[in-house]
Amino acid sequence: MSSSWSDLSLSSASSSSWSAIHPASQADLSTHSPELLALLDIQLSLPVLQYVVDYISHSVDEAFGRSPRFRRSRRFTSFVSTVLSRAEIPLATVLVTLHYVTRARPQLTIAVSKYALERVFLGALVCAAKYTNDSTLKNVHWGMCTGIFGTGDIGRIEREFLEVLDWELGFTEEELLRARQSGVAGRAGDAFDDRLESCIDISPLQAEHSRDWRARSRAVVAAVERRKPLSAHARLTLCLSSP
Repeated sequence: MSSSWSDLSLSSASSSSWSAIHPASQADLSTHSPELLALLDIQLSLPVLQYVVDYISHSVDEAFGRSPRFRRSRRFTSFVSTVLSRAEIPLATVLVTLHYVTRARPQLTIAVSKYALERVFLGALVCAAKYTNDSTLKNVHWGMCTGIFGTGDIGRIEREFLEVLDWELGFTEEELLRARQSGVAGRAGDAFDDRLESCIDISPLQAEHSRDWRARSRAVVAAVERRKPLSAHARLTLCLSSP
């Protein structure tokens, strides 16, 4: 009889040789921080969807040089919900998507406003899905998931985003933990963090630890950002031409 995941995760007392493997990383659970495991346990619920929509929206507003608009676009919210659902995207891939958007923001310049939100989100998502999954959708299937882009559009969006990332898709656990932070200063950023944190079902003791970690993680942001500067080629404008 096969054991359930919960059986394996709680059976260390009876068999120290057994170890639980997390499906997202294919690594032993003991190698991951509790904070990351808590993030990966979050379900793709409405608050998480809103978090993603708000973060992408703020990033695009920043690229246009305009003040953030906190009135959520219904069209873009529906688009994100539809794509995540049709493509069956796991939370781990969403975290990588947010990380890629964070990396792209300093170099992100948008030439055309039409479908800008959708293209930034989709570019990061397709790159994240292809990098983190052995078997992922082909571009023709991504186009079907969106309902508005064709296969050629998907390929162009993917290549443009890869250019911005300088074709460097690797990431660390610390960088994924930072994906829970909106990158939005002040009260707005705290609101985004609180929305995502509210999705985690944890005990009061764990909540206190999580708040302590949140303060620590913000203090080490500069230390984590140690990657080499992007090349001049990667600083090219992300041209978001209409389909």
